[in-house]
Amino acid sequence: MKWIQNKSQSIINILRFSKSPKCLFIYRNVRLYTDAKAPYVLKDTGQPPVGFLGFFIGTSFATAAGYYFLVNEYQHASNTLLLSIEELQRTTDSVIESVKQIEEMEKNIKRLQNNAVTKNDIQNVRTDTKKMFESLNLAHLEVNERLSELEIDVAKLSRYARTVM
Repeated sequence: MKWIQNKSQSIINILRFSKSPKCLFIYRNVRLYTDAKAPYVLKDTGQPPVGFLGFFIGTSFATAAGYYFLVNEYQHASNTLLLSIEELQRTTDSVIESVKQIEEMEKNIKRLQNNAVTKNDIQNVRTDTKKMFESLNLAHLEVNERLSELEIDVAKLSRYARTVM
């Protein structure tokens, strides 16, 4: 008879033998286990434990991968920060340039306000112009009057000179 070490097959064989007519005896109290303890086997202590070595290697790879991604994230954040700083610098320069232009325009406006003509100045110029035209008209009339007197005197002298000759 072939001895089978699998428990389920041994039970099947026992049942098969119990039904067969060739069986001379019946197994009623069959034990499929033993009370004997397995012998204690000492491990070789010359090698490190494989579980510890695997844990150490896995932790090392995880740490290296984490460090790699952390450095990449740090570089990305640094580049983004530098771009933001450059954009802020451009904006600040633009604002400073605008403030300078505004200050220059304010100086020009103050200078123009000091040089600007008011209504009173226009009225004064208008009255002065009217007085000047009146005085010019009077002077013109006086010159015309003197000219006409001179013409009369020249005419008298020319008649007197004709009579004398």
